[in-house]
Amino acid sequence: MINIHIDDLALSQRGDIPLPFLISLDIDHQAQDIECIEILRHLPGSRIVCKARAKQGQYFVLKLFLHPGKAQRDLQLELDGYHALVAAEVHTPHLENYAILDSFCYVAYEFINNSVTFTSIFSNHLTLGRKLMAEQIIPMVGRLHTLGFQQTDMHLDNFLVDANHSVYMLDTGGIRRLPSFRRQAAMSRNLAQLLSYLGSGLTELIDQYISRYCEYSTFVPQSQALLKSCHYWINWRIKDYLRKGSRTCSLFINSSCWSNRVVVRRSACTQSVLSVLNAPDRAIEAGECIKSGNTATVCRIMVDDKTLILKRYNIRNFRHRFSRCWRPSRAWLSWQNALRLEKVGISSSLVVAVKEERWGPFRGTAFILMEDVGSSDLESLDKNEAPANAVAESLYCLFREMCFYRFSHGDYKSTNFILNHSDVFLIDLDSMRAHLSIVSL
Repeated sequence: MINIHIDDLALSQRGDIPLPFLISLDIDHQAQDIECIEILRHLPGSRIVCKARAKQGQYFVLKLFLHPGKAQRDLQLELDGYHALVAAEVHTPHLENYAILDSFCYVAYEFINNSVTFTSIFSNHLTLGRKLMAEQIIPMVGRLHTLGFQQTDMHLDNFLVDANHSVYMLDTGGIRRLPSFRRQAAMSRNLAQLLSYLGSGLTELIDQYISRYCEYSTFVPQSQALLKSCHYWINWRIKDYLRKGSRTCSLFINSSCWSNRVVVRRSACTQSVLSVLNAPDRAIEAGECIKSGNTATVCRIMVDDKTLILKRYNIRNFRHRFSRCWRPSRAWLSWQNALRLEKVGISSSLVVAVKEERWGPFRGTAFILMEDVGSSDLESLDKNEAPANAVAESLYCLFREMCFYRFSHGDYKSTNFILNHSDVFLIDLDSMRAHLSIVSL
């Protein structure tokens, strides 16, 4: 097993660190080799969070602060946040150890066995998620606000649920004091930041959550103001995700130049996918044609033993090219709209990559590569029979979510709804729009 020096960790990029690895730490004035098994989060040059194991065999979560100019400040914020959570009687993993060393700092927390993030609970067990939200998470936030603090990075992955359904708040470095000026407005925004993850069900449950919050805080939020603030946070997160989807980051790789613009999902960026993007027309010719028309050509291809859909948005003639070259391509619009749906959890084909052929700022033919979700659509259902109850329920949930997030599709024909068992997926997203208000929707 390789032993990595802390300076090498500070210079490392995502995916560069071989696992597992050893790191030498000064613990209780004794040098010890710590085995790092899994990297949980990596901010290059700044921070690494990993699951680690000591020589004695016990597991813990090790957070390394690597930036020479900010390590001590980051550690102090982490410790101050931890003590604030303890004072507010908020469940958080126990602080095991910490140290300020020459060029970096570290903090070690208890590792919660058999735990999952609240995101996983809420996605897969909605009833349990709503129960835990009302019974444990909302009271945590209320107690924290009463003590004068807030979790500034309020998202569902910062809550951990153990095997006994006890919830722990994570990321103590995000705990800050509430501002003295307009404190109640800050409390309302912070609560809305959390509730904005709950989707269309929030409309029915918001009064229940407010009542629960008021049991632990003297501030009484107004439901309509809270819903408005929730939509602000939803739009902020979507915009942030769209920005990530157009640059190189932990999720995507942007390899644009004068002659083309290419963005690939990092988790799917294999040599085979890059080969398809280098010669998409050849891949379309070799694939199984699904649709061939003036405006678009769609085919099914095999990449790395996985079925993908490659769609080319055609340029019909010079006049069409001239009218389209100034605007974002339909492939780029589909890419962004697919990211919008992905961010809020609405079922659609997962986009893998997008490519625009360009001459500087002028767009030409464009391509989008996405996962294959099936070929059966609503039109393939027996027209003499009503859809199965499960399909009808999926359609209802889809439209309810679209309305809540203020999305409209623009082409709600039956062939744009793909059935995969009882799930309904929305496709052909280039005409989809995001609206600022329910009135324009």
